Amino acid sequence: MMQLEQKFIQALHALRHHRLHAPQRPIHEVYQSSTINALLERVSDGDMIYGQPRRHGDFGIGTFNALDGEMVGFDNRFWQITGDWRAHPVPDEYQTPFATVLFFNPRIQQTLDDPLDYAGLCSLLDGNLASANLFYAIRVDGQFRYVRTRSVPRQSKPYQPLTAATEDQPCFDLHRGVRDAGGVQVP
Repeated sequence: MMQLEQKFIQALHALRHHRLHAPQRPIHEVYQSSTINALLERVSDGDMIYGQPRRHGDFGIGTFNALDGEMVGFDNRFWQITGDWRAHPVPDEYQTPFATVLFFNPRIQQTLDDPLDYAGLCSLLDGNLASANLFYAIRVDGQFRYVRTRSVPRQSKPYQPLTAATEDQPCFDLHRGVRDAGGVQVP
């Protein structure tokens, strides 16, 4: 009995040591700089650098000063997708007027056997969401025949409201194995 107690105490000590010295990753915490309403009202320069939200998440979305493209974060890497549809790694010192991130920790994972169209995907997601009044982080991995993407090109002062800035944003249609006018090909 004494030997079992000693092993249990050693295990507790190791767990306590791990918790004291392991980096803390908040679960179910969403970190957001500014609001979408600020972007809608022409607040397109921020004072927060991406090093800050990066400490609060590895998955998210955002933008850059002057609405210079879209930020997409996943797998602990942040990317700037510019108006010419190029992806650039985001240095910590880049500034943002808006970003939302979290540490991605899926509670539900599902593998599909059959293809889905967009309406089918929306229906599947709606069936798995507990409430329409909660935040959700959703990641979809797969092979897609067609994807339409967009990115706002860099704006100039005086900034327009976000709705006006996005009216003429470039869209890129990605077709599996086919080049579009922008020269993008999906293998």
